[in-house]
Amino acid sequence: FGEKTGDEILKKQAMLIKKYSHKANVYGRISSNGFAIFMPCKYYNEDKILKIIKSMQSIISDGIYKMHVYIGVYKATDMTESVEIMYDKARMTIEAVKGDYQRVFMHYDDRMMKQMVYENNILSEFGAAMNEGLFELYLQPQVDRDKNIVGAEAFTCWAHPVRGVIMPDKFYPVLEKTGHAHLLDAQMWKMAIKHLGKWKDMGAEDMYLAVKISSKDFYYLNIYDVLTGCVEEYGVNPHNLK
Repeated sequence: FGEKTGDEILKKQAMLIKKYSHKANVYGRISSNGFAIFMPCKYYNEDKILKIIKSMQSIISDGIYKMHVYIGVYKATDMTESVEIMYDKARMTIEAVKGDYQRVFMHYDDRMMKQMVYENNILSEFGAAMNEGLFELYLQPQVDRDKNIVGAEAFTCWAHPVRGVIMPDKFYPVLEKTGHAHLLDAQMWKMAIKHLGKWKDMGAEDMYLAVKISSKDFYYLNIYDVLTGCVEEYGVNPHNLK
């Protein structure tokens, strides 16, 4: 909608916060499109905040696009805690629900901090694990109605040097959420197709492998080029790749 409309939204947001804030509140614009309010709990009223948001959304009178506002709430119990940390915790709750347009309010709890630390650990070790080849291909057999193995579904486990084998449900959602999954997916596809080539050399040309593709991969990769390139490199029948 252009920079002018963006400025109007920011000004109206500031005006509404000022209009509805109690004199005991402290408030201000912290980042490009982020505002913060520090208030006594007794003045916190979600119904009032929803009315403010509705008023802000009226700036954009468009049937297709709707402005969505997230509110991260941290209730301070330790008044010796720095305001910066209080703000970071409130902001963290917004990051936890971004993309979920069914939610407006998110309240902080300690599990979020633990989850953030866990996710940061995954991401900090991911690059080195890729370079060291610690992600291994695993196969889940698939059978027909006569219980004959006709193929397999390929997935990747992390052979962690300290924590042992980590199943994909423990790390893949973090990679997908942060835009790193395509790096692992491309590597996994290549490993799977290379394995199909080994089956072909063994005379098992009727066996297939199924691989998973994340919807987010389409943003980062030319999936057609990657897959056909691997199929040609290892000389496998593309019909054996699902």
